[in-house]
Amino acid sequence: MQSKRYWSLFLMALLALMLAGCGGSSSSSDDDSDTPAESGTEVSGTASAAPNQVALLEQKNLFEVALEFVVPPLAAAMTGLEPIQGASVELIRVDNEGNQIGEVIATTTTSVTGHYTLRLPADVNLAGDLVVRIGSKPGAQLRAQVVSRSVNITPVSEYVLKKFIERGTDLNSLSPDTVVSISGKVEEFDIAALGGENIDALLARLEADAGDYVNSQIDLAVSEPADGASLDGVYYSTNMTLVLGDTDDGSPGTFETQVFKDIFALDAQGAGVIDLTITGGVTLFAQMRGSDNNSGTVYKGVDIGDGESENLEAAYTDNNVVTIQAPFHEEVEPENNTGFRAPATDFRLQPVPGMGLMFSAPSEVLVRYALTDTDAVDANNKLGEELKRGIEAFIRTPTAATNADLTGAFGRVYLSTTVSDGGQIEAEAEASTITFDGAGHFTNAASPRYRFTRANNASVQLVTEQANSGSASYTLASDGTISFGGDPTAYIDESFSFVAVANLDEATNNLGTTLLLKKPATTPEVSGKQYRIMSAGLGLGLGQAGNISLIGSRFNSELTMGTVTAGETEVTRDLSISVVTKTSLEGQINLTQLKTSQAADVTVGSHGETTIVVVDGERTTTYEGFFNAEGSLGVFMVRVNEGENDANQLGLAVLIEKI
Repeated sequence: MQSKRYWSLFLMALLALMLAGCGGSSSSSDDDSDTPAESGTEVSGTASAAPNQVALLEQKNLFEVALEFVVPPLAAAMTGLEPIQGASVELIRVDNEGNQIGEVIATTTTSVTGHYTLRLPADVNLAGDLVVRIGSKPGAQLRAQVVSRSVNITPVSEYVLKKFIERGTDLNSLSPDTVVSISGKVEEFDIAALGGENIDALLARLEADAGDYVNSQIDLAVSEPADGASLDGVYYSTNMTLVLGDTDDGSPGTFETQVFKDIFALDAQGAGVIDLTITGGVTLFAQMRGSDNNSGTVYKGVDIGDGESENLEAAYTDNNVVTIQAPFHEEVEPENNTGFRAPATDFRLQPVPGMGLMFSAPSEVLVRYALTDTDAVDANNKLGEELKRGIEAFIRTPTAATNADLTGAFGRVYLSTTVSDGGQIEAEAEASTITFDGAGHFTNAASPRYRFTRANNASVQLVTEQANSGSASYTLASDGTISFGGDPTAYIDESFSFVAVANLDEATNNLGTTLLLKKPATTPEVSGKQYRIMSAGLGLGLGQAGNISLIGSRFNSELTMGTVTAGETEVTRDLSISVVTKTSLEGQINLTQLKTSQAADVTVGSHGETTIVVVDGERTTTYEGFFNAEGSLGVFMVRVNEGENDANQLGLAVLIEKI
């Protein structure tokens, strides 16, 4: 997780395409939202949609059309939306699947400004299952939950209701504050920029941009707080982050890799509240800036924390998830005539059962703006954005560790990138076995190495080679830090069975991360277990030649094991990923979401060696890695092949058992 330093690197915070021209009122005002409605309560608001959606919803008569020449429509409160004029508004009840219950309760029509007013019947009160609706056809329907006296009907209100339904929420028992809060935060999106030929298409774009965040907020609302005392302690964290940046004027873009090291202290306060203190911290970054067919330039640097601590609050819930809620942040740099915005976002950490380990797969964006003549962010003048995908390990520190505690065979998975002056981008990955002797030495077994290189003309070369075996020395300090002949770059957990290495080679611009997991003496038991998938990777030429893609899993990605027979089993992989793509280094960022559910073949070896293969048409995804003795954690190198290609995507994944 990145905090204050993110701003010094121009890279902190949420989801893409969110903030151009943000502002306005919530879909449901918080005015009186926490009090029951009296009989006959009047509900009012405005109905608005993106410009290309309005015609699908309006039901104008001739008088209203003529009146538009005399009374121009008011601008919708939410940036990018236009009022829906002359549309029929219906008040209905819905069940938890969104289906209408009974007859229409009341109706009215929107004015030329999109305004409407309804009076609730005497026996009807505000509730999450009470809905106002415009339209009823597929791709041409907007609804909003009537949880307060002021209810705006927008694509956001429809999206939030759909998300509650998708998550199986009891609508009638929803807190009004929950609906208002989530809707207000999603309204920070620039709806007009999302496009879409109908409402469904626009909602699909909203899901790609904000779905993971809204899922997190709903989970927090419906989950119970839990005692987080078992998580107390000091943690080291290592984070590998991949970043793509664009500019709205089409000038040179960027590809960047960052590696972070931080120290976190967790202190449970009871009732699901955890105090979190971040101290220390070192960041290395290597950025390629340029355009295809033009010499790219590498910028690199090191950022060392100022020694000050940062205090945050996290929530721990009964689904064994830690959620750190980062608030909206804005920063300006008058000397560069640039401002930055990052709306509120959630960092969700998945603890490993029975271990002092947690993992996260952060997905963030920073949006850049020009400044006004008063040095304020000009929300109508967006300059560009940086989107990131990463994977982070949180490792609780041991006490009184020595070299003797690091012994035995460990499965190793590795991912790194290298950028070079001239515009070349390279990625490589391996899965191998490292054996530590407990006396300060280790050996690394020979293994296949996968590498692809993208030249500045967008051509991609794919290479599979044999990485040689080797040996080296290590020093394990009492606090769990490990050095390999220099400054500490690795951390071991308190059970001495997991190691994370921050690969930092500033001289060659090679940055990456290595995960090591102690191999069991016998075949681990994984039958019948369900795992959360956390992954991040880089695609070159994925989808079409020249593409540069960042691929990150969303929090609801899961792997469900069946019954293991003779070392083989079939599993179901329910994968939800977010893909950030540019067709060229200078191109515009495109953000998409992919949801798939497929069977996969799994082979688990006698010492935890595991291969998972998922075939989806011409695309084959292979996870090569290792499970620990308890079958509670797996670490994997990920390869994605399209057709006959060796590999179009390389990445890392961790599988954490859900309890």
